[in-house]
Amino acid sequence: MASNDSLASLLDEGRRKIQVTAEELDEARRRRRLLAASARRAFPGSTTYFNGSVAHGDANTPLTDVDLGAVLSKTDAKPYGPGKKSALSLMERVRDVVHEDLDDEFPKLTIEVAGRRRAVLVRFGDPVTYGQPDFTADIMTAIPHPSGCGLYIPNTKIADQWDRADPVTHTRMVLEAIAGTKVAFARTVRLLKHWNAKHSKPMCSWNIKALALGCLDQPMPLIDARPGRCGRRHSSEHAAPRGTQAAVHCPRLHRPRDRA
Repeated sequence: MASNDSLASLLDEGRRKIQVTAEELDEARRRRRLLAASARRAFPGSTTYFNGSVAHGDANTPLTDVDLGAVLSKTDAKPYGPGKKSALSLMERVRDVVHEDLDDEFPKLTIEVAGRRRAVLVRFGDPVTYGQPDFTADIMTAIPHPSGCGLYIPNTKIADQWDRADPVTHTRMVLEAIAGTKVAFARTVRLLKHWNAKHSKPMCSWNIKALALGCLDQPMPLIDARPGRCGRRHSSEHAAPRGTQAAVHCPRLHRPRDRA
């Protein structure tokens, strides 16, 4: 039987092999900045936020996507929301401005709005990781929640057309967990995401991180963060089905990823 030292060494070696490279991150962040600038130009007075694996510090290689959102000002958001206008015109506006700003640099760029549940899907036609077919981005068009807590994000598959969510707080909680565990949180999530991808993806990344927030709350070696030590009982009892809007750690933290 392998010793704890051997297992710890294997875990550390494994997480280094799947860790995203600096070059991948630099280019992904550059493209994300370009999209954020376009979103702010589309909606003067708006703010932008970043979420997803790049923003959360747990991206693996190959790196294939980034996530961001634009939040309209309270004044501009007034016509939108449940019982009011849907986000379709906002999504079309972002699409048009991104084309104006980026078509010259990315001649194969395509953008999907029709049929998208939550976010505008940008396909660059140019991968960040060599050998991958493409690199994509999800751009969410959100509005402030009237309570002042969280956002309304699009959901074109329901009658209200909007869901309550708080992706900004979710990202803050993840970053605080990374700092509070001295990076053990990010490294554990990275390994769990890799395992998940190799086993038919029984869970989405959002669920993995939400569950990890409930059990990784202090610095620890990776050998002690493995499921048998920290998360298996919690995960088996509380894991939500893939594709749901479960809020495991916080009632307001609905999973913001698009499911077209």
